[in-house]
Amino acid sequence: MSQPAIQRAAIVGSGMLGATIVHLSVTAGMSVVVKVRAAEGAVDRARAALQSSLGREAKAGRLTPAEAQAAPACARFTTDFADLAACDIVLEVIPELPDVKEAAFREIAAVVSRQCVIASSTSAISIAALAACVPAPERVVGMHYFWPAYRRRLVEIAPHSGTSPAALRTAQAFAGAQHIRHIVTRDLPGFLTTRIFAALLSEAIYAAGQGVSFDEIDRAMVAYGWQMGPFRLLDTISVDTMAKVYASLRALLGERGAALDVVTQLVAAGQLGRKSGAGFYRYDSDPPVPNPVALGLLPAQPRPAPAPEELAHRITAMLVHDAAHCLAEGVVAGWPDVDVGASEGLAFPPSLGSVSQYVHALGWQNFIDSLRGWEALYGSRFAATWLGRVPEPRA
Repeated sequence: MSQPAIQRAAIVGSGMLGATIVHLSVTAGMSVVVKVRAAEGAVDRARAALQSSLGREAKAGRLTPAEAQAAPACARFTTDFADLAACDIVLEVIPELPDVKEAAFREIAAVVSRQCVIASSTSAISIAALAACVPAPERVVGMHYFWPAYRRRLVEIAPHSGTSPAALRTAQAFAGAQHIRHIVTRDLPGFLTTRIFAALLSEAIYAAGQGVSFDEIDRAMVAYGWQMGPFRLLDTISVDTMAKVYASLRALLGERGAALDVVTQLVAAGQLGRKSGAGFYRYDSDPPVPNPVALGLLPAQPRPAPAPEELAHRITAMLVHDAAHCLAEGVVAGWPDVDVGASEGLAFPPSLGSVSQYVHALGWQNFIDSLRGWEALYGSRFAATWLGRVPEPRA
């Protein structure tokens, strides 16, 4: 069945992520209404932020000067929900606070038609719960974008159990109009990418519990092909952000995510990462040094630790292992979705190929044998309980 044409779309929220989705949309030639907070100067600030990001992309050669100059005309900024009335789809991109999102959904539903699709950018809040806040809940769908959206050209589309086929097609058409890829996931916390990356981050903390320094692990992961080490990444995105994500994932991940209890404890200690001056590292020196508070919270693990390359392999393999759990639970349809999600959403190391190519290079049986060996050493977080339900990936 052909996808519907998107005649009119809106984005509610122009913060850190929302601004990049606006940028993505207008550079694809889409006309969008952008609803910003009803605060003095908010429209001017949002318009200036768009022009600034377009200018940076043009300076870097990723847009032509003509494209950067023409794109702002595609965005109409407003502080009034009533200006969304004629939209085919409205995407909410506001902070990850259930009460705030639910209030925004009610405001949107009050002005749009019952046929208008209402989408949320959340990666942690139940789409079904948001849908229950509005009339015609079948038009509600999750659309999880990645920051910055104009570089990480992927969206996870998460229908809840009652989402209509028409609403799903509209969400897919919206992604198509933005010229980005999409994968369809179940409405479960973290969808695919946030969840499997949380498992990787947890395994990095377990590795630090073996006495390996944060810097050694970060350097080993970069040498393995990742763009940034896990501890510098956690401090950059902010420890409190990860703690909120982990709160929604704790039950699903079990022992695979349990080391992330450290981020919850760091938040309680006021250690929020780079923005507070300390997280896993302290930033009152150059270069940053390990934070004694974080070191004191690490879970004790068997020693001695493996060599750095073996640690990087084990940490990366945990992402693949949790992806297999996701497949067994029907979070996504197959390994091709994992490949797209990891490569486009998480910048899985290009030197390793896709996730499927990585496993194929290791050998499926070798990968399973590695999990069994780690299970014997480190416990149930490596148990391949998905065996028999998940096929071998095709390279």
